Amino acid sequence: MDILFSQVQKSEENSKQYRKQEERLLYIFNFLYFNLFTLALILHFGEGKNRIPILRYACKYYKSIYYVIWFIHFFWFSIGAFAAEIVCEASFLALVNPLFQIELLTNGMKNNTLLNAGRHVKLTKLIQNENYQKMVSKELKCIYIYHLKLLRYIKKFNGCPHVRIMGSLIMYSGMAVIPLVMLCTLAFHSIEGYISGVLLIIVILINTIILFNAGQFLEDQFKNIHHCLLYMPWHVWNIENLKTYLLFLTQTHKPVHTLISFNIKVNREAGLNYVKIIYIIMMFIYQTNLIQKF
Repeated sequence: MDILFSQVQKSEENSKQYRKQEERLLYIFNFLYFNLFTLALILHFGEGKNRIPILRYACKYYKSIYYVIWFIHFFWFSIGAFAAEIVCEASFLALVNPLFQIELLTNGMKNNTLLNAGRHVKLTKLIQNENYQKMVSKELKCIYIYHLKLLRYIKKFNGCPHVRIMGSLIMYSGMAVIPLVMLCTLAFHSIEGYISGVLLIIVILINTIILFNAGQFLEDQFKNIHHCLLYMPWHVWNIENLKTYLLFLTQTHKPVHTLISFNIKVNREAGLNYVKIIYIIMMFIYQTNLIQKF
């Protein structure tokens, strides 16, 4: 991203906004790392170590090396949980970055005195002014190229393996959150189980909210580019500039989506469908009395 937009990121206002949002995300992810570490401690201390099958087996048959096995299990569990969250964090930060680039582009288009000169100057003066038409042509081409860079970035983002993995982790862990919470609460039969269930729900819920909201914001920002073009005073441009304008207008009219897992769109509509699936799983568990059977 820095290679594509190195010149744009020199803007002070844009870089400050980006740093603030990035700091907020980092605080959120630090909170999630703390939750995951707490979950690992609960599962490996107190009643938890007597409920994990591997540790129970090691305690029964390999007492001499039980603490070595316990440490290895705690280590790989923590590393696995942190690695999964790191993948999510990297994907979210990569998704947030173009949001500010697009916002800077739309603000630049709205405040561009050259492209919006038709609102304040008479029509005949601008159409017959060759220097003005050349400058408009240059500005339109720069914006058009910048938009192509944004589309190329989204295409690369959608094709990244870690983004696909991140989407699969969030989607399928969210669908399995109810059974996982049931296992935690029923296996421990104490407050440790309830705490583990709450921590699982917090981690999955925050990741899901960030994911679908970021995808929706990205779609809205691309739509804003199209709206900015529609309200430009194109009637004072010559035929060559109008051709560029129509080409750009056609390109921005196409919807832009971020994709995860098996080409699942990331927006609030997909988020609602995701919630519906979780609700169906909850109703299935409730109506079949699976909780009582456990």
